[in-house]
Amino acid sequence: MTTSRPRFSLNSVRVRITLWNVGILAFVLIVLGAVFMFSFRANVAAAVDQGLLKRVLWAQGFFAHATPEETANVLAGRNPHPPRFDRRPASQDKQPKRPAGPGDGPGDEKFGEMRPRFFGMDMKPLSHGSALWDRAGFERATQGYSVYTTVHASDGDTRVYSAPLTQDGKVLAVVQCANSLAHLQGEQARMQRILMTLIPFVLLIAGLGGAFLTDRALRPVREIAHAANKIEAEKLSQRLPVIGHDEFTEIAEAFNGLLGRLETAFERQEQAFQQQQRFTADASHELRTPLTIIKANTSLALTSSRTEEQLRKTLQTVDSAADRMNRIVQDLLLLARSDAGQLSYDLRPVALAEIVEQALPAVQGANHAPVSVRLNPPDALVCGQPDALVRLLSNLLENAARYTPQDGQITVSSEVHGGSIVVIVSDTGEGIAPEHLPHVTERFYRAEAARSRAHGGTGLGLAICQSIVDLHHGDLTVDSTPGVGTTVRVTLPSA
Repeated sequence: MTTSRPRFSLNSVRVRITLWNVGILAFVLIVLGAVFMFSFRANVAAAVDQGLLKRVLWAQGFFAHATPEETANVLAGRNPHPPRFDRRPASQDKQPKRPAGPGDGPGDEKFGEMRPRFFGMDMKPLSHGSALWDRAGFERATQGYSVYTTVHASDGDTRVYSAPLTQDGKVLAVVQCANSLAHLQGEQARMQRILMTLIPFVLLIAGLGGAFLTDRALRPVREIAHAANKIEAEKLSQRLPVIGHDEFTEIAEAFNGLLGRLETAFERQEQAFQQQQRFTADASHELRTPLTIIKANTSLALTSSRTEEQLRKTLQTVDSAADRMNRIVQDLLLLARSDAGQLSYDLRPVALAEIVEQALPAVQGANHAPVSVRLNPPDALVCGQPDALVRLLSNLLENAARYTPQDGQITVSSEVHGGSIVVIVSDTGEGIAPEHLPHVTERFYRAEAARSRAHGGTGLGLAICQSIVDLHHGDLTVDSTPGVGTTVRVTLPSA
């Protein structure tokens, strides 16, 4: 019996599946969190830049629509508060409403937004007396370029947009709009803390849930393993439980199929072992009998003075025993070659009448029941090996004559069925009990313990017949009724 592994060992499948699931989920969450933070940062930056651009546009609109007098006042710093958004220059009464001028932007610094700062080309402030946010951005703006820059400071970063203020294609001043990123960076840091807090919590829940679900999913495996541990070589009839319609069901069904094949193989092996034991015992007994006769007669002849007639009878007895032993050995060799696949026949068309004619002398005589032959058609041809077919029919006739009284009847007939010839050997002898019929072609099998031996049989005749029929790709069946007789049908391919 195999020892069960701990359910939560590192070598356990459920633990490895859970760890893989948690690892994959952690990777996905980290990637999604990184994508989310990157998107959030990019969207916030784009929104900040868009807001700065809008604040610069109304300043640029003021210079684009201002009168020369208003422009001069602004550049000279004499008009720090130009007209508001709802006023237009006199020369632009019919133009769309222009934006307010420098200094008219929003006065508060909501969400980090700061008032625009205006500078002349000499870097002097035009309003509020404020200093530059970004000198590099100012220098680029004086060259006619609009640039975004980020100014880093200890109290937080500041996003600055520097743009030129032009009139008639000439750069007259520079405007810088700024937005503090401290608030947004704080929000970003807070979101990162939330993600870093939620991810372990989610992974913990996923790990516990995954372990629970994996344990339930692998429960059929434990049941299969538990049932398999109970199966032993002597109990191969047991089967694994088949529950549900998933992959584990297929495994259980496949394993049950394997158990079925193993059970069949073990049964065949057990039958073969028992048959081998019976075969060995019967072969030893059959060979021991003539050997005993030979040994007894030769010892008697050597230890006592005997007449010439007595010696002749002794030699005849020894010769008969030797013939019987030789016949048994030859039959065993034939069966052994057949089992090893070393016996093959060169099949050719043969006249069935000639086979019957050559086999009849085996049972013709005063000591046997009469034999009648009725072949239909008389000129039937079978595909086979002549000597093997003669031996096949001789064995069947000898077996029929052995158990049929002299006043009985033995009949040899034939029929045509499709592409086959059926040779029928029937007798009116003792018959065979139904429980013995399935075993009559087994080697050394006897329906009655001493019946064949009393009649001179060895129990190999029908086994040899079965082997010959198999090599001819035919079929042999035995039907019998005790006290009525026996009928043997041999089906052979016709030529």
